[in-house]
Amino acid sequence: MKRSIAVLWVFTLLFIVQTTAGAAVTLRIQSINKKITLTYGIDSAVEITETITVKHRGDATPFFITFSAGQSGSFESRELSATGSSDSFNYQLYDNMVNKNILKDLTGATTDSDVLAGFFPMSSGWQSLTVSYVFYMPANQFVGAGKYGDSVEVKLYESTLSSAVVHDNETVSFEAQMDTIAEVSLVNTGMPFNPLQTELLFDFGILEAGESFSGDIMVRASALFTLSLQSGNRGVMANTDRSDSSIVPYEFIFNGSSVDLTGNRPIDVLIGAGPSDVNGLRYPFSVIIQPYGMATEGTYEDTITVTVSTR
Repeated sequence: MKRSIAVLWVFTLLFIVQTTAGAAVTLRIQSINKKITLTYGIDSAVEITETITVKHRGDATPFFITFSAGQSGSFESRELSATGSSDSFNYQLYDNMVNKNILKDLTGATTDSDVLAGFFPMSSGWQSLTVSYVFYMPANQFVGAGKYGDSVEVKLYESTLSSAVVHDNETVSFEAQMDTIAEVSLVNTGMPFNPLQTELLFDFGILEAGESFSGDIMVRASALFTLSLQSGNRGVMANTDRSDSSIVPYEFIFNGSSVDLTGNRPIDVLIGAGPSDVNGLRYPFSVIIQPYGMATEGTYEDTITVTVSTR
């Protein structure tokens, strides 16, 4: 009788997986503020410190973060702009307000001071590191009312500028609101706009026909505006002794034209003017004393109210 023998073959397969240095490192942007909004106040600079948290595991590695130029295409003159407007805000992204190194991307960065750099030691588990940057807008920028924005691409790299390996990226948007602003300043001829100078006193002393005083009405507005004038005594100076009906007439000339102030309502002398720049728009005016006949001795006065309103 023939016997049969079953032979069992056992195969052991050995798989060897090799990893490169790059694959042994995981870098991610853990948290970042993707939208930064603000309202611009003209007379004060805007300075906002933002943070970016990076997480890592694996081999020890240096890392850095870059920022693109934005829509202006220039790292030196980043801009927030509005659709349909030629106006724009200047702003900048710095590492901090002490060194004021402008943050750039790989197309413009030449040293570590042009990026946000850091280092992670080796770790088999997740570890985090937070870096910061500053969004800065200079004061005294004056643009039309509306929303202005820009977007910047933020990239996270492993290694150094010369051997960079990108690991993550995000887009951060910046948005500034310019409110509708209308300010009026009454100044002596040729003086600059001063938001605190809202009254101007003309003291004629001993009155004589033909005497005159001049000044400037300055308007700073971020939208189209209307300027109106109203006389408290309907275009004349009245005796402060109200029992005396004597008056001293005068001519009011605004921006080269005589204005009739005899009505009891404000009269519009500018409609749809502006917007202005940060220095304001200048409108000269003058007051000329007219012959006043036999007006009695006394003190005479009138108050002219200047009103600026936006649409």
